[in-house]
Amino acid sequence: PEGRRRKCETYLKNLSLSEKDKWLAAVKAGTTHKLPWKCRPEGRRKGLYYHPSRVAPLELVLKVGEEVVARKTFTRPTSVVHWAVETEVAEGKGKEKGKGVGATSVLVRVKGNAQLSVAEIKIFGARGSVPCGLATCRHGSCKRSGRCECHKDWIGQDCSVNVRGNVKYLPEGPDGSWWDERRTRSFNETYERIQGEDHCEGSLSPHLLPGPAGLGAGLGSTMYYRAGDLTVAMKAGRGYNFAGHFNYARNSYCKGKGKFGDFSCYFRENPRCDGFVEKKRRGIKFPALTQKNAKGQDCLLPHQECKMRENFNEVPEKWQSKDIFWWRTHQISKLFRLNDEAAQIVDLEGIKERIGFRHPIIGVHMRSGDGCRHGVRSRLFDCRTLREYLPEVNALSAKYGTKNVFVATDNPEILAEIELTRKHTDLNFLVVPSESRAQLKSDTKIEQRMTGEDDGFDSHAAIVTAFQDIFLLSECDYLVTHQASTTSRVALNLATMRMKAVPPYISLDGPWCPQWRMCCEPRHDDGRFLVC
Repeated sequence: PEGRRRKCETYLKNLSLSEKDKWLAAVKAGTTHKLPWKCRPEGRRKGLYYHPSRVAPLELVLKVGEEVVARKTFTRPTSVVHWAVETEVAEGKGKEKGKGVGATSVLVRVKGNAQLSVAEIKIFGARGSVPCGLATCRHGSCKRSGRCECHKDWIGQDCSVNVRGNVKYLPEGPDGSWWDERRTRSFNETYERIQGEDHCEGSLSPHLLPGPAGLGAGLGSTMYYRAGDLTVAMKAGRGYNFAGHFNYARNSYCKGKGKFGDFSCYFRENPRCDGFVEKKRRGIKFPALTQKNAKGQDCLLPHQECKMRENFNEVPEKWQSKDIFWWRTHQISKLFRLNDEAAQIVDLEGIKERIGFRHPIIGVHMRSGDGCRHGVRSRLFDCRTLREYLPEVNALSAKYGTKNVFVATDNPEILAEIELTRKHTDLNFLVVPSESRAQLKSDTKIEQRMTGEDDGFDSHAAIVTAFQDIFLLSECDYLVTHQASTTSRVALNLATMRMKAVPPYISLDGPWCPQWRMCCEPRHDDGRFLVC
């Protein structure tokens, strides 16, 4: 806002040199929450970079020594430029040579008398045929094949991106080196074995979830919480079955199937253990829908699990050569499988045909319903309009050469905004029309509406719409997401599983998080975080 911008400019102008150094150090260290609110880089409440209302022409100059080898003037808030600059480079004592970029400096100039206000400049270098080890592979090891094999949590051809600490991953092309087919086969075989009929009696079978009455939180959060249970089970070589109830399945559709409150109403659970689960369920005294914990809160889990589960960052010993992102991706690929009837209702291929879903395509998750109106997310990021997503969409469009954009949103008002935006851009926006989206815009959390008094909320229509959006996002080639949202995380996991590589993606509110809650104050160098 204009008033905050003026206060910020005045604040920075009056800083002493020592205070400016302190300000820059806080930005670099990620401790900007300790700065005066009016001039934090992310603003007081929104997790947004400050964008000026008027963009001055910005010139980037690439130099090798004193020679200018490339230059580009930018006149848009976000733009991507490709420079192909080749110089001879040598590794070691000249034994191996290859082509690469040997730029020694990049200059930034502002034309005219305008002041410079830059949100972010990122320079991506395509490794090309530069030998592995020549200022590359800092977080990995070079193999005989010449490729870089990344350490845990690091991705990219040169292993330069920490998946738990970075909000942007824009590779030149798919990087299949991260994938490990042998480990994937091992995971699948182990999962199928422990879910066998002879493992029912000794299986891990909890009956509580996060959220009101132990019935679950949001869809993505609930599935991520279940991934923690699956980790415990697989570490012990036990099967995993859920003996409780699931909020989204408490509807007339599931009741008609005889699956009221059961995950198997929509998901492929373990039918071989249905008898065991039902027997255990009959012996459980479930909490009342209005029951609260000792602090008067909805969560009925053991206290420490209401915020963080210790096993969430663990990978069983058998797969410890892989990182938690790889592990969570494989878990979600099993937990988020629809049964045949649910898949028929979702009708993914039919929807793709009806809306004109064509590759290559950018997927955008716009969180503007109940998810951005509550808790930490509302205090940090608030709800955004389509206009605030366009710079990132334009960047992906320019870099990867596509105009197709699928938008998944829980706010029906965004559809009108999309129609208005079409008149001012050449982007081809696609969205799934659904009457049920209107019920998602609410000041009350969805999980509370499903356990409170009947206000007409249709959980069946809501979960079908969520399935359509999540699976369509997972089918996209590039993603603009909210990794503070577990819906975005699930979509990224499913897309990674489909592509057998981490797809190019941008997150608007923080890096990927392995927890069922949000990760706060993540460090981009090692991915460590606090749970909020």
